[in-house]
Order: sequence, then C-alpha cells, then structure tokens
Amino acid sequence: MNNTRNTRPASCWATEKSKIISSTRLTEFTDQYKYVNRFLPVWKVSFDDDRKMDVYVETGQSRFATFNDSGRKAFIWIFGTFHNWDLWT
Repeated sequence: MNNTRNTRPASCWATEKSKIISSTRLTEFTDQYKYVNRFLPVWKVSFDDDRKMDVYVETGQSRFATFNDSGRKAFIWIFGTFHNWDLWT
C-alpha cells in the first residue's frame, strides 16, 4: 500500500498570470461549496484566469478542501438542478 500523498505543484492550480481577485471566509456551505466537502470554515480564493478558478482552503489544519473551475461549476449546477429536479429555485 502506497501512503504517499499526491501533491501537485502550485502551478497546477494557478499560473504566474493568475491574479487573486477575491478571498472570502465561508462559515456555511453554499451552492458551489456543498456539504460533501465537509470542511468549515474555509477560505474561498478566486482567481482571474481563463478557468475562473475558485480554490477552497481549510486553514485550521492547513488542508486543501477542493477547487472549482468553470467546468466543475457548470457540472455542480447541472447535477444539483437535475438530480434534485430543483428547476424553480
């Protein structure tokens, strides 16, 4: 059994051209940061790049929670809408 962590360099998530456009502390789950992620509070860090990347970081124990790029954001919306038939909210 291999217990090594799959660590990726920061360049996988952001590039030198990526600028942070906002950082927000979340204390509740949202439409884009669902309960399945389990970590709260987290910091949502949004980047101004082609992917419209949002990275979620749990700072209490220095853990990467998740990320949402534009493709994942669309998937989350489609899944939430059609899985729950939540078309009118």
